[in-house]
Amino acid sequence: MELALVINTHTSLYDVWNPFLDSIRKYIPQINPKYIFVDETDFDFGNDFNIINYDRNVTYRDQFYNCIKQVKEEYCIYIAEDYILYDYVQWDNILTQLSVLQNNTELSFVKLISGGVECTNPYKNYKNLFLLDNKHRNFYTNQATIWKTRDLEKIYELSPPSHIADKGNMQQMESIGYKACMQMNMNGVVYYNGEKKRGLYHCDSSIFPYIATALVKGKWNMSEYQKELDEIFVKYNINPFERGIY
Repeated sequence: MELALVINTHTSLYDVWNPFLDSIRKYIPQINPKYIFVDETDFDFGNDFNIINYDRNVTYRDQFYNCIKQVKEEYCIYIAEDYILYDYVQWDNILTQLSVLQNNTELSFVKLISGGVECTNPYKNYKNLFLLDNKHRNFYTNQATIWKTRDLEKIYELSPPSHIADKGNMQQMESIGYKACMQMNMNGVVYYNGEKKRGLYHCDSSIFPYIATALVKGKWNMSEYQKELDEIFVKYNINPFERGIY
């Protein structure tokens, strides 16, 4: 089965790269190929990553769209560089969810982390899968998700120029992506296995155990992941106060 790992990053987050890359190699060694979307850099990501460079002077929407078009695999797992894994990914379970996508043409994605509140409508007879409301503003999110690659590409094709997070005064892709999903009448499900709540807005993920996210507004997310981040700071000799604490 054609399943790639798609990682979006930027050179301003270089201090996160080493712990992130090590976590990928340790906790999900099975996945290949692995793509990194990044602006120009001389950082050595290693021979096991395929680097696709984007123009840092265009909007995030254009950056990602121009990169995702170059991913030829039919399916991909999308993540960002601060989604640092802290335990082994349930690879056999990932393949099970991939089979769900293959066998259900109406689905475009399986989201691998839940906010808890959306898990009210079980999807068919599949275990731990819940159908998402495709009219909800949070239907599209930049969280760890197994995608049909061309459907993810189509969202960016249909969306207007936009940025990510709080960059600039332009509209944010994560806030408007649902409109393209509605236009496509897209359907998706979320995987939830009763994981505990982490902070206010999401649960942990047992299938894809990652820090979601390590950075908030550019600062280390100590309010939700103090234990996991403290271990990273010690191992990689990172001074958290240089970037700041959230």
